[in-house]
Amino acid sequence: MNILKRYALLGLALLWAAGAWSSENGRDSNQGAYVTGLQGLVQQIGEDGKEWPLEALTRLPAGARLKISPGGQLQLVYLKGGRQEFWQGKAVLSVGPAASQAMTYQTAPRVKPLPAYLVQALTASPVFGPLSEAPRHAMVRVRSLGSGERSSQATLKYEALRADAEDQDILPELYLLSELEASRAYDAMPAVLDDILARQGGDIVIQEWVRQYRQRIPGLAER
Repeated sequence: MNILKRYALLGLALLWAAGAWSSENGRDSNQGAYVTGLQGLVQQIGEDGKEWPLEALTRLPAGARLKISPGGQLQLVYLKGGRQEFWQGKAVLSVGPAASQAMTYQTAPRVKPLPAYLVQALTASPVFGPLSEAPRHAMVRVRSLGSGERSSQATLKYEALRADAEDQDILPELYLLSELEASRAYDAMPAVLDDILARQGGDIVIQEWVRQYRQRIPGLAER
């Protein structure tokens, strides 16, 4: 085998390895859980045993440990596992890559499988990520072809999600918000943000998140 063929094969091997690494890390980015609801005292436990209050819309890596006090409630969403967990009452649990592992619990969690379209929408959405930057298309108010149909379909799916969700569960609103942003239907977004506040507005973290979201997209801050 001549030297040119060896370099060519080496290049192909490196490209394959890079692609596999990128794909694996892309999957890893969805591991862990997102906090979509809190009531009462729920704490995160550090490696040193120290405890601090958990906040809504926190992303928890696999291996994080949580402690729910008596009377507390916790909602977790696993995009990788396509599931939503509802914990109630005293419990200690560990966040896994795609599901929680209970160490001790008073009541077994209620688990709801998430539809694929919701997982796909939230995986590509910034609603669970940093809100410091405006979307690249936010300054342009021209909707792309088919965006109106997409937002209409998302609204129908949202209504189905809402009908099957508890009053304080904001996951349906987070789904709709992500789809409205993706389809550039900005005019419909303030009502969804108001709905989030109506359901969990007593949480100051949710209040701040909504404020940052409004500021992130030009034209929403004053609505």
